[in-house]
Amino acid sequence: PDKSAAGAGAMRRTSHPLFAVLVTATASRLATLALTFACDYLVTDFDSSSALVDFHECYDDADFGGERGTWVGSLFAASTTDRGEPSGGGALNEVLRRAVVWDGVHFVRICQCGYEFDNQIAFLPLWPLVMRTLQRAVLVPLSALLPSELRVSRAAGCALSGLVLSNLFFVLSAASLYRLARRLGFGTALATQACLLYAFNPASVFYSSIYTESLYNLLHFEALFHLFDDRESASALLASTALLTLATFARSNGILSCSIVFAVRMREALRILLGRVLATEPRGG
Repeated sequence: PDKSAAGAGAMRRTSHPLFAVLVTATASRLATLALTFACDYLVTDFDSSSALVDFHECYDDADFGGERGTWVGSLFAASTTDRGEPSGGGALNEVLRRAVVWDGVHFVRICQCGYEFDNQIAFLPLWPLVMRTLQRAVLVPLSALLPSELRVSRAAGCALSGLVLSNLFFVLSAASLYRLARRLGFGTALATQACLLYAFNPASVFYSSIYTESLYNLLHFEALFHLFDDRESASALLASTALLTLATFARSNGILSCSIVFAVRMREALRILLGRVLATEPRGG
């Protein structure tokens, strides 16, 4: 009896809608990555920006007259020198290079070398900083343990960390979207369907690229989840504001999210004001 009860409990846990959302989101990322790399080798790229990726050295500051002149450059100052990182080479670097296209070229370069040119200011620092953190904290030590032919260069490590984090953040954002839908009062079936459409749609490929979308969505969904807390506590408001602030450091359009906070607080203020007005109205005899 105890074994059967434990088995039933395990089945209930694995059949939880949130678990199903996580499995579906993970499967969608694996399918998207497989399709992306297959198309990359079978179809000629329209975009040739991957050829712009320099998987070798960064420009020396001295070549450009000294300091970078941007405040965000200090966040990546340690990345301008090798500092013993494995240089890497081989087929793995080439595979990762082909995954770096469009805006990913700039994010990888910033992760690798910091902000070198004024036009890079358009790419906000949170995403390359997160990529750089994983690259230095995890990938560099692991790469040092591998044979030289399997090591990845600094830029390739940034590209790999971007791919890993982008897909991981997408899976987490799908779970956050489900929690948000449930908090807003939608049923389990509708919340699950929303996550299914989120995972499988024509634009879904961007969530598996070295782009900011997955990180931004995760921060945004989590912020709304706290913002629409029925308790409307100060901690929930603080958490939502902090998450939306971080989202703004990932994408500039995140600043528009302040209107959501303003609308929610105004709704609460009007509800309180209306309650006081109704309470002071004279009652008819």
